[in-house]
Amino acid sequence: MKTMAIYNKLGALLTVMSLLVACSADDPAPTTGKATPIRFTASVADATEGTTRAYADAYNASFPTGTDIDVFLYSNNGTTSSDLSTEQFGGASRKWIYTTTGAVDVASGRSLLSQKHPTAAEVSKVDPDDALPQFPANVGENGWVDVFAAFFPEGCNVSPTYSEIVPGTSSFTFDVQTDQTTQTSIVASDFLANDVTATFRTGSSAINLEMKHRMAKVLVEFNATEDLTSDNMPNATYSVLGVKPQLTVAPGTGEISTTGSATTVTAKVGEPFFLPPQEITTDTPFLQFNLRNVGGTDTGIQNVTYKPSQALTLNAGVFYILTVNVGVRYITLTTTIRDWTGEAMTFDKIIL
Repeated sequence: MKTMAIYNKLGALLTVMSLLVACSADDPAPTTGKATPIRFTASVADATEGTTRAYADAYNASFPTGTDIDVFLYSNNGTTSSDLSTEQFGGASRKWIYTTTGAVDVASGRSLLSQKHPTAAEVSKVDPDDALPQFPANVGENGWVDVFAAFFPEGCNVSPTYSEIVPGTSSFTFDVQTDQTTQTSIVASDFLANDVTATFRTGSSAINLEMKHRMAKVLVEFNATEDLTSDNMPNATYSVLGVKPQLTVAPGTGEISTTGSATTVTAKVGEPFFLPPQEITTDTPFLQFNLRNVGGTDTGIQNVTYKPSQALTLNAGVFYILTVNVGVRYITLTTTIRDWTGEAMTFDKIIL
């Protein structure tokens, strides 16, 4: 399969970023009469090299080579918006699927993208370039194309099924795993998407898809106080009670909202987990865990429940470290807000 062409004008003295800039809508159009293609790169918002090795940190700084990103395109003439794929191919609605190729540019966190689907054969074309997304003639010089991109991790829970999520889909749901005790289930709960980007025919470079974490990342740390010791603290799993597990996503507008009925998520001690943005209300059961006996050989007290004395708001793209201070007479919670990679602390502490 022929991937999209990259025009390298600046020579061997430039880094990988020269390749990104070279994918430009300002490059001279081939003298073939073809429409202007739309090209993309991708990055993860606030790309910083992370040094942690937690299960949840698979996509902290950038996307690994071979990561698939779905792109939903809508032409807009200034009055109405329509599915670009049905206009361009005259058939059923379809998303463009890209895969990251080559080494990521460390300075920017950007990855080059190669179109994976549709192939020319899939849209009844001979020239592979004809399968690239193109600016439609009917948008004119003042029109644009809206770009929404989504990353669906392997094994994720979505509805409708992944193959049925296309630009013509009004909305789909993404649910975190309710058992987030393995690396596979935690990674499958990390949903990323960009903010809808309007790209114009006269754009000066490839459109970068800045993908943002749409979940809150949460790590609960159990801290022994008073007469208790670390041997008494949970060492396996614990429960997160009454949380909403679902995002509803409208690809045509980029609107993302938290939905779903309250449920219980099981988490692994020492590993972050993912939750949709939401508020944990005051005096509602939030964390439930077992304390171990003296020596830590068996369960001492079952189903200890923590209720926050003040509301706790979990926002998308924020890493929350919740330190549960457990004593024989009381339990308190200290919340530390960090950046997604956990490398820098904002010193914003909330005592609940």
